[in-house]
Amino acid sequence: MLSPGQVVLALVAEVGSPFRNREYAAEINGWFIEALASVGVASVTREGISDLAIGGRKILGTSIYRRRLALFYQASLLVSCDVALFSRYLAMPSRVPTTGGEEATGISARPSDRKAAGRRRRM
Repeated sequence: MLSPGQVVLALVAEVGSPFRNREYAAEINGWFIEALASVGVASVTREGISDLAIGGRKILGTSIYRRRLALFYQASLLVSCDVALFSRYLAMPSRVPTTGGEEATGISARPSDRKAAGRRRRM
């Protein structure tokens, strides 16, 4: 689901191996961690296979599509969005991934997070 306050990022590249998707995702996500740090968004960590989070709350979700040596990487970055829209339009999955034995905390754009993101964005 896309809504105001989200940024969609896409990359198409020719790659050397059709079997290194996790490595490619980690490398590309590293670029995003560096880019976010350069504009003052600190403490971004890798979560799961290819998501990024701040304080355990997801801020970027990704997908990869492969066709032989062509890679299509897509990501959705939550910048300043109304998370109430997610529960309004999307049903909660019957199974929720866990981290460290606890239920996943969800996504990060709580109202306080949005205010902080707005301040960082204006720097």
